[in-house]
Amino acid sequence: MKKVLSVLLIFLSFVLAGAIVAVVYFSVSDAETGSLSASTSSVASSSSSQSSASSSAESSSSESQERESSGSDDSVASEIQQALASEAETKVLLGRELYDSWIYLDITEESTFLMAIHYMTHQKVLADSKQGALEITPERIAIMLEQAEAFSDSAHYPFYIEILNAWDAGDFSNAVYAHNYVWNAQDGTIGEAYGLFDESQEAEFVQANFRDIAY
Repeated sequence: MKKVLSVLLIFLSFVLAGAIVAVVYFSVSDAETGSLSASTSSVASSSSSQSSASSSAESSSSESQERESSGSDDSVASEIQQALASEAETKVLLGRELYDSWIYLDITEESTFLMAIHYMTHQKVLADSKQGALEITPERIAIMLEQAEAFSDSAHYPFYIEILNAWDAGDFSNAVYAHNYVWNAQDGTIGEAYGLFDESQEAEFVQANFRDIAY
């Protein structure tokens, strides 16, 4: 009987020891799994933060570039608007040197006003040499007529009114006279006008000087 009890006690001891070992093993395993999970979560969170930061930086850079591009376009548009406003406010005419670059004529100065008439006649007359050209338009004639009043005390005033009123009425038969009047007033030596363009010659001149041009 004692032997049976001894064997039973030994068996129970082994069972209890096995149970304790099992509990300890699973506790350690759970702890390691939790630690690994937490580490993985931390790495994922860090990666997500970096990705978010990168995305935010790219978005900010893109927006900055768009703003710069928009700002550049606005600047160009603003310069054009300012140039147009300046022309309207100061009565500055936009002209073009024949086969050369654009020029600006401030017709508030009488010497330049005379030059503007001279350049406008080049659209209408035959001459061996021409330098400078301004397109004749109803708007430009109106501006010139208005500005002519600022020179009412000038010896050239009757000439201005005679020429510009005729042009305003669509009569350009005086263009040779107008050209040579200014040419003489400016002591010209070459390029005296000797006739009027026909329609095809004028159209060719307009195309070459006011249409086929690079800005």
